[in-house]
Amino acid sequence: MPRDIEAMAAEVALLIKSAMAPVLERLAVSEQCNRDLTARVQELTALRDRVTTVEAKAAPGMSPADLELTLRDRIDPVTARLASVEQTQRDAQELATKCAALAERLMALETKPAPVPPLSEPPTIPTAAIELSIRDRIEPLTKRVATLSERIAVLEVKAPIPGPAGKDGVPGTNGKDGVDGFGFDELSVAQTNERQFVVKGTRGDRVKELGSLTFPVEIYRGVYIEGRAYEPGDCTTWAGSEWHCNEPTTNKPGDGLKAWTLKVKRGRDGKDGRDAVTTPVVSIGRS
Repeated sequence: MPRDIEAMAAEVALLIKSAMAPVLERLAVSEQCNRDLTARVQELTALRDRVTTVEAKAAPGMSPADLELTLRDRIDPVTARLASVEQTQRDAQELATKCAALAERLMALETKPAPVPPLSEPPTIPTAAIELSIRDRIEPLTKRVATLSERIAVLEVKAPIPGPAGKDGVPGTNGKDGVDGFGFDELSVAQTNERQFVVKGTRGDRVKELGSLTFPVEIYRGVYIEGRAYEPGDCTTWAGSEWHCNEPTTNKPGDGLKAWTLKVKRGRDGKDGRDAVTTPVVSIGRS
């Protein structure tokens, strides 16, 4: 289960428990009231039977109709209270049933991962509203561009106004004569390493290096050595193939880098041959 779903399930369980706490408290109170009311009903039933017995003995001269009316006046309130108690018992039983169902749903939610809420779709904006919004933003820019274009056109057709004349500069001094350049017969080329050549000019005791030239000629450096610096033109063997270096690098060939180009690919291994049948050598003498 992903961590975000576990967190959501824990949060839902906590909310349900907090919402169920008042219901469970009310259920406990209702059950206590139910027990108290049951005891009261039993007491009232016994009291009604006693009242009926006493009234029947206390009024022997009353007619049956008067006795029934008297008993009804006294018993009806008790009956109403009993009906109220029974209704309360039914309400308490219904509340207990609902609480049991809620407890089962709570247990199911605690053992079931919370569903991931669907992603809300972005609100759909009518095309007309989008066009109106774009038009409201572009029209002020269009007006400003038109105004600037008019101002530029006026400046282009307007004759330029000459500015004030500048001040005369300070007269300079005559420069010194420079040194004569080297001629072709005074130039020499010397090789400094396998690829580099230096051009020098020599005149008497004066020697000046004019520049250097580097030619990336191919030079085979043998099997690749880890950590060695390779320069453009170097060739090396790695994993049975020959590689050409394109730029200075210390990386290994074959890693998909631009510094190396495969020059000669390794061939496939040949099949194993069978041993030849040895034939004994017979020397034949000359006749």
